[in-house]
Amino acid sequence: MEENGTSKPIFISIVLPVLNEGKHIRGVLEALSRQEYPRDRFEILVVDGGSTDESVSFATDFCRIYRNIRILENSRRLSSSGRNIGARAARGDAVLFVDGHCEIPDGFLLRNLAELFQKTSADVICRPQPLEAPGLGNVQKAIAIARASWLGHNPSSLIFSAAKEGFVNPDSSGAAYTRRVFEQIGYYDERFDACEDVDFNLRARKAGLRALTSPRVMVRYYPRANFGSLFRQMQRYGMGRAQLFVKHPKDAASSVILLGIPPILVVVLAIFAPFSRAAGLLLLSLASAYFLVILLASFVLSTRNELRLMFSIFVALSTTHAGLFAGFWKGLIGFMRLAQRPAEVR
Repeated sequence: MEENGTSKPIFISIVLPVLNEGKHIRGVLEALSRQEYPRDRFEILVVDGGSTDESVSFATDFCRIYRNIRILENSRRLSSSGRNIGARAARGDAVLFVDGHCEIPDGFLLRNLAELFQKTSADVICRPQPLEAPGLGNVQKAIAIARASWLGHNPSSLIFSAAKEGFVNPDSSGAAYTRRVFEQIGYYDERFDACEDVDFNLRARKAGLRALTSPRVMVRYYPRANFGSLFRQMQRYGMGRAQLFVKHPKDAASSVILLGIPPILVVVLAIFAPFSRAAGLLLLSLASAYFLVILLASFVLSTRNELRLMFSIFVALSTTHAGLFAGFWKGLIGFMRLAQRPAEVR
């Protein structure tokens, strides 16, 4: 690994946007601080969005021990603004984004990342992020199984797949970037508070920047702890997908087909059902078909994992879809007004 003709490893800036991640942030900082990588060749930027738990206190404890850790304030509290604050303050040749609710599986993440950048000349490094962090409860296991299934996320996404290595479309899983990426396409659009990374990666792909995925830089994520928080997460994602469609209609057209049309069809049929037997029968048929598909998928997924999780998987799949549908339409209505505003990349 060379830097400007010298033998020094590249300098890596790790940006950690957090908001109330007190449950996991100590483990993340501990794993990052003990990486098998020269300590003077990486920094950790904790960008706090106004946490009310012990996140900042825990990060401050690490700052006292490790001089390469800094805490920055994210007054807007958005994930997009947090990423921008970190990226702009970063001193690194490469910027790696890590969330506060994940598990770093080993001490070689930074070394592997540096080697991939050097050996492949990639501009973007993508990574798998399976929901397989240790110590999951039954509900979390069910949510993880549901989210990783073809009914729980876009089948074209590589976010949960640890099998592929090579050059890919970065949209779903880009996580680390050379300085050149920001110089060429700018920063994150701060009109987004979800899917800002998808928008950023899409812009990188459109700019012709090369992206590589590798299981060597995999991190494991903690799924949501209950169905209520899963619904809120999926609602945010749905809103992000709506804004993505407003900004990139051709590239995000599938979001309208998958998230926009089904709710319209259900609402229209529900309106006409009291006056039309055909509409009522069609609505009943569609609802029954959806129920059976989700039930069958839950059964198959539970037999591949733990049969006792079948009901929880069913609820997780239904909650995922409900949140995405609700968020998409909430976002579409709200973001149509924002489409006229210029992108915010502060």
